Amino acid sequence: MIFKKRAQSEVITTVLLILIGIAAVAILSVFILNMVRTNLKGTECFEAMGQVQINLDSGWTFYIVDGSMKYVYVNVERETKDFELTGFNIAYGDDVETTKVTLKNGETTSKVEYVTEFSGGVVRAQEGIVIPAPGESKTYRISVDKVVTRVAIAPIIKETIECEKAEEREIIVKTSYS
Repeated sequence: MIFKKRAQSEVITTVLLILIGIAAVAILSVFILNMVRTNLKGTECFEAMGQVQINLDSGWTFYIVDGSMKYVYVNVERETKDFELTGFNIAYGDDVETTKVTLKNGETTSKVEYVTEFSGGVVRAQEGIVIPAPGESKTYRISVDKVVTRVAIAPIIKETIECEKAEEREIIVKTSYS
C-alpha cells in the first residue's frame, strides 16, 4: 500500500510541474509579445525603402531655366508593391544647401505642379498633386530660385510617418526641353 501512495504522489508532482511550466511560458509570452509589438511599430518605412525612387532614365529629372523661370523636374517612380504611401518629401539643391518640399496627394503648393502632359516643347501642369499608384511614375515641376544639381526623396507613410531619405541623385542641367 505504501508503494501505491508513492506512485500517486509522483504523478501529482509531474502534473504540477507541467502546469507550472505551462503557466511560466504563458506569462513570459505576454511580456515577449508586448516587447516585439513595441519594437516593430517603427518598421513601416522599411516597407517603403526601394519602392519610391527618382527616375533618371525617363529623361524627366533635370534642372532648366525657362525664360525668367528656373525649374527642377523630378520624375518619381513607384514600384509595384502596395503600401499606404500618402506623399513624399523632395529635397533639392546643390552640395552646400538644400530645400525641402512636401507633396501629398490632392494638396496644392505654390512651388510645385504635377506635370500632366508634354508635347511639342509645351509642358502642361496642374496645381493638385497626384501621387503615383503602384507601378506608375509621375513628374513634378518645382519652381526654384537657384541652380539645382541634386535631388532626394523620402516617402511619407500613413499620413504622418516621414521616412528618412530613400534616395539621392545627381541631376543634369538642361538648356532646352529637347
